[in-house]
Amino acid sequence: MAARLVDLYREHGPAIFARCRRLLGADEAAVAATLDAFARRARDPGIDLAVAAEEICLQRLPPGRLAVLEDGASDPAAEERFRGRYLVAMLPAIERAERPPLVLRWVWIFGPIFVACAMTAMFFAARSARQSERAAALTPGLEVYAERGGHTYRVPAGATLRHDQHVRLVVVPAGAAYALVAGVDPDGGRVLASLGPFAANDARVAVPDEVALTGPGRLRLLLLLSSKPLAQATVAIVLERRALGNAPLAIPAVEVSFDAQVE
Repeated sequence: MAARLVDLYREHGPAIFARCRRLLGADEAAVAATLDAFARRARDPGIDLAVAAEEICLQRLPPGRLAVLEDGASDPAAEERFRGRYLVAMLPAIERAERPPLVLRWVWIFGPIFVACAMTAMFFAARSARQSERAAALTPGLEVYAERGGHTYRVPAGATLRHDQHVRLVVVPAGAAYALVAGVDPDGGRVLASLGPFAANDARVAVPDEVALTGPGRLRLLLLLSSKPLAQATVAIVLERRALGNAPLAIPAVEVSFDAQVE
């Protein structure tokens, strides 16, 4: 593309100049018209050089001069004069005319660099997100979800809920094989769900039944994660101690608690 306009100029420049010279009657005006015709061709490769040159010359006719358009007419003397006097001198201007704008050159040079940087940043961001997901999957958790206005949202610890709401529970086993979810109350508590064994790829497990919030007070939930099923007697003792606010028992299980206010 860059050499194409220069080749056209070397091949057809003398004839275009001679055509402009016949119309305008002066070398200087013909040189300017020739240069403008090739500049127009650089902007629009589909145009005809001869037609473009005639349009430019007709717009620049000196006062009182009539345009004489002769198809196929040639002026060997004018063409030879152009080759010897103007062709080389105008060549840098022709090269500049077909050179892409500075903005496009910057885009072509630095665009791939920007794209590569953006793709690298996206790669590291995605890898960081995957690492965060893996880290979250390795952290035991009890997620609580409620519904408001037709939308489900996650309830943070310490939040306030209405007593007529229902909440759904999701367990993050973090590699444990068994989970037990219980509600803690002043009387000790009750088991809400006993889950397991889990598959190795179970990152999050939903508790099948919803929990209804029947009255105001506190919603205190306890999640016990273990590699083996927990004995019911051990669970009862844990719930009793948690209801009394005592320290947890040293049992082979991971405890995760959740506390919210119900109004």
